Amino acid sequence: MKMVWKILEVMATLFGVSVGFSGLTVLWLWLRAARAVGDGVRDFDDGEWQ
Repeated sequence: MKMVWKILEVMATLFGVSVGFSGLTVLWLWLRAARAVGDGVRDFDDGEWQ
């Protein structure tokens, strides 16, 4: 029975790590997209208003 708990513990740890990594990846992509949009809006404003 101890072996089963050990396996479950390892699986839970791996699952947590993979979820953490995917969450960081999504956050990073979201930040990059937000920055790109911000740059695009700024460029557009510079072109239009000046």
